[in-house]
Amino acid sequence: MRLIQASATQIPLADASCDYVVCVDTLERLPPRQRDTAIREALRVTRHQFFIAVPSGRAAALLDKFFYLMLAPVYQLIHKDLSFLGEHVQNGLLTKESICRSISVDRSGETVQVRGNINLAIWILVMFVDPAVRRITKRTGSGWLSSLLRFLEPYLNFPPTYRALFVVSKEQCPVSLC
Repeated sequence: MRLIQASATQIPLADASCDYVVCVDTLERLPPRQRDTAIREALRVTRHQFFIAVPSGRAAALLDKFFYLMLAPVYQLIHKDLSFLGEHVQNGLLTKESICRSISVDRSGETVQVRGNINLAIWILVMFVDPAVRRITKRTGSGWLSSLLRFLEPYLNFPPTYRALFVVSKEQCPVSLC
């Protein structure tokens, strides 16, 4: 594996050069005018599957704005940075429809699955308890928390959700991988 530092809108790789491409919590940080290009670039270098996960929808946007305005000053006191929410507020969140439009331009033979990821109420809870959990895991380690979350994860993704997950599978994707 080698690290390549580049722009998401100009990936210096050949077409279909990556078996899998993962883009998690990234697109919402880009200015809206660059998002479509970034998605198309990622699709261009994808051979089998492209995964996108982004906060999405009106409720998620309202929560981000609330948390940024109300919690960011409090979080600063405990040295936790919520500037990522500022980027969400400034750039706006993507919609499922805008991502589907970017994915589906002249692409035959691809399938797209869309799922929700992390229930909104759970996201709210996480934002409020995060400082305490960080403090506890700093002292006790995070292994127990990872084990608990792995067990609970299948039960956390019911609607309405904070994040949308897109899985784009290309036609040449081997059956065993899809």
